Amino acid sequence: NSSPLDFLDVHIYFCPPLNWMPMLERYGLKDLPIYYSEWGVSPRWGDPANDTPYGAAWTARGLAESLDHVSLVSYWSGSDYFEETGPPQKFFHGGFGLLGLDGIRKPRYWAFHLLHRLGTRRLALEGEGDGFGGLVNGWATRADDGSVRILLWNVTFDQTKASGSATLGRQVSLQVAGLPAGKTVRLSHFRVDNHHSNVYAAWQAMGQPDWPSPAQLAELRQKDSLEPLEPSRDLAADSQGNVRVEFDL
Repeated sequence: NSSPLDFLDVHIYFCPPLNWMPMLERYGLKDLPIYYSEWGVSPRWGDPANDTPYGAAWTARGLAESLDHVSLVSYWSGSDYFEETGPPQKFFHGGFGLLGLDGIRKPRYWAFHLLHRLGTRRLALEGEGDGFGGLVNGWATRADDGSVRILLWNVTFDQTKASGSATLGRQVSLQVAGLPAGKTVRLSHFRVDNHHSNVYAAWQAMGQPDWPSPAQLAELRQKDSLEPLEPSRDLAADSQGNVRVEFDL
């Protein structure tokens, strides 16, 4: 009815933010902002995917794939203090939040943290091999201090694999090119997976107490951090200015 329209607001779960731009252009609204004011790995309160590292990789991939056709994405929600379906019945309960109860940072929180730590200038990220461009992808950037900051993920949107699948593991060989020959660089490698940056696993290891005791909560807080895969180390660029690192993802 030609009513004024300032933006298109969308709620969706289970998949990356979809591209509504072709539909809007069809109706003469190609410049209309698109806001995803509710978006998340699962709309099911109680879904383990809301607490596990799968949600971190899923979130990073979804945000990356929406970069060119969405104006804003707001994850649903910021905190597990959420009572639309009643108050939480235990400490970890498959809640929607990036933060768990008592401000504990769930694995999915670290996806946003790592995205925020990327540099401000995008670099070319090229690859080949089984899974690249689908399961395995990422962002390469340079920060204002000259450091190269790269975020990679290996994840499928098929949530039947959310608990893990050995057949989807990949060995990654990452090469950074264009450095001065022989230059020494410092490698810091952080990881979010079943064994790193995963306070949910620490809660499982202590027997999944419905409500952790003060001592247990203090133990969880010690595990509530972004963890390195290995100690930082120095690498030297070869005569062509390349540095290569290899790891499983």
